[in-house]
Amino acid sequence: MQSKTFAHLTKTQIFRLIILMTAYAFCLFTAVFFAVQEEWSKVVMALVSLLYASIPEIAQKLFKFRIQTPLYVVVMFYTICPLLGYSYHFYYVVPYWDKILHTFGGLIFAMLGVYLPTVLSKDKTCNVLLCAVFGFAFSVAISGLWEFCEYGMDTLFHTDMQKDRWITEIRSYLLGVDVGEIGVVEGIQTVIVNGQPLEGYLDIGLVDTMWDMLLETIGAAIYITVYAIGKGKHFTFEAVRPKTELEEQPPLLQTEAAVSQTQAE
Repeated sequence: MQSKTFAHLTKTQIFRLIILMTAYAFCLFTAVFFAVQEEWSKVVMALVSLLYASIPEIAQKLFKFRIQTPLYVVVMFYTICPLLGYSYHFYYVVPYWDKILHTFGGLIFAMLGVYLPTVLSKDKTCNVLLCAVFGFAFSVAISGLWEFCEYGMDTLFHTDMQKDRWITEIRSYLLGVDVGEIGVVEGIQTVIVNGQPLEGYLDIGLVDTMWDMLLETIGAAIYITVYAIGKGKHFTFEAVRPKTELEEQPPLLQTEAAVSQTQAE
């Protein structure tokens, strides 16, 4: 017998609820599991991931839209990927896990970014160029905020989210003999820190940060290009409308170009 609690829900809504609850359960399980082992940085990461998993639902209610179900599944999985990477060592055992996430993140946030001007406009239309520029800028801005989060985790909780790299060359004005002259140290093979020899010089995560932001920018550019070629068609989000408007409104919020094309047809 079907539970009265879920009687009003469609199969799609129940499926989405299961996905959401699974993400929550995984984050809570991870928090408890590592709390028992007193690995507190991983506990913090699990709790932060719990907040990440809530963002899609909060955004849908705040901006009154609905993420299409296939994309919703992908987005929910994406929210727990940093937890998999850090706490379960996917960053180290899965090749390019971090880089794939950053590239895909740029694409996802570009999808959301091109949609926001449309959903926030009074007539629910928006110029394609404006949406494209805003979407690209929005995605790049989010990538910067994420790097702030990585820096904060590394600084406050002594993690290594901004992964260090060995470099063999340093160029700096601080090494220059004269003012304004760049000093160069090449062919670095050994660096001694507090009497301990290292394989080379650590960049303290700078190269990793720059590559992450570059890949996120590339991901955003890929979607923006597809969006522009499609003349503003993006059916990844669905407008949430009052029941009285269901027969009067188009099924999806569209850009100005998409609305014009529909009317022409």
